[in-house]
Amino acid sequence: LRLSVNRGDLDAAMRLPNGQAINRDDGLMRVRLFVVSSGRLLKDGEARCDRWGEDTSICSLACDGGTFALRRNGLSLTLVVGKLPRGLDEAFRPGVRGGFSIAACAGADDAELLLAPSGGRTTVELGFIE
Repeated sequence: LRLSVNRGDLDAAMRLPNGQAINRDDGLMRVRLFVVSSGRLLKDGEARCDRWGEDTSICSLACDGGTFALRRNGLSLTLVVGKLPRGLDEAFRPGVRGGFSIAACAGADDAELLLAPSGGRTTVELGFIE
């Protein structure tokens, strides 16, 4: 994950109180996702994240690729993939099987890369630290 903001700095965005936005137009931050498997970079995608709510931000991928959430604990983040926390799952799309596609903007000849929980789980959480 690579996080960025249009205005201000990322540390300030991470410390914003729940419900507060940096400004009306930009949302909270942008996230660039890089998917690596077996030592190879498969695809990358970009999402826009909304303001914090219960220390969780909902991020939507370009080209209707789906949604995921980022949950904060201080400056560390957890990526939440699948059915999002109660009250924040209005963007959950069963057609995407509770995951998201970072290749939704790719051409018709490119294979879709779907990240979704496996093993019958509805949600998976991946912890990250700076």
